[in-house]
Amino acid sequence: MSLIKEFAVEPRVMATWTHFNSLWEDFGVGKGRLISKFPVLWINKVDELARLHSKPVQASAISSKLRRDTHKFIVKSRNYSGTMDWLSNARAQMNADPFHAIIATENPNAAEPVLIAGEFAKDEPPFQVLSQASVPRQAADLARCASLLLRHSEEIRLIDPYFDPSVARFRNSFRAFLQMRNASSPRLRVLEIHRKRDAGFSFEDLAQHYSRLAQSIPAGVMLKVYFWQQREDGPDLHPRFLLTDVGGMNFENGLDEGEPGTVTLVTLLEHTVWQKCVRDYCRGSTTFAITPDCILEIAGRR
Repeated sequence: MSLIKEFAVEPRVMATWTHFNSLWEDFGVGKGRLISKFPVLWINKVDELARLHSKPVQASAISSKLRRDTHKFIVKSRNYSGTMDWLSNARAQMNADPFHAIIATENPNAAEPVLIAGEFAKDEPPFQVLSQASVPRQAADLARCASLLLRHSEEIRLIDPYFDPSVARFRNSFRAFLQMRNASSPRLRVLEIHRKRDAGFSFEDLAQHYSRLAQSIPAGVMLKVYFWQQREDGPDLHPRFLLTDVGGMNFENGLDEGEPGTVTLVTLLEHTVWQKCVRDYCRGSTTFAITPDCILEIAGRR
């Protein structure tokens, strides 16, 4: 099950300054909660209601944060009927593709799992969620705990200093991560692996090893593999991450499978930590060193 949960929040809730102030900082990948843009023009509806029911300075602050903090949202293809109210629409989703919880201004039928804004305990489920968990170190479980990120991202970066495609346990996880995507996933614009450059670096051998991943990569997608070096007096390449354009996760023991029965600690990255990790593993990184001849490209063939 995904560590990150999707919440439906009634626009009227976030258009109310008291509720907005109370809830806004509780969302984001690092918090384990994302707000569903339900309906698709959810932000516009919050804006409209805030201008009607909040003071101008409050409405302005709400509008600014809605557009600045895009990392707090998830967009899914969901049906929305204009003939039903928002809560009825949200409850109609609970059979096919359920939200983790619904936050509304009222719950006249005492339906589960609907939370009334301002009347629920944040330290109790379903609002309380985990930002860290021990996950079985098997490919399907590793992918499943990151499923929401993998399915709804346009960029996927796998960081593991010892990633080795000649070993089945790495190939299995790589395949499972990409298989988690489905027909409704956005186009994958960026797919990268970042690892440590070994002594005795042979580009020809590495190209042969990494070509084993081609059958797991969708056609039309180019995998780029970066081989980094530690800078003098700089940090070692040790942590293992899944980084996407939505957010990131740290896999303590690696992105590869382990022996049956083993687990790895998975931790959701707070937004500022995720931002730093993205900077660390970009071409212009000042944290680690790389040269142009240490970037390998593999075309997808799936």
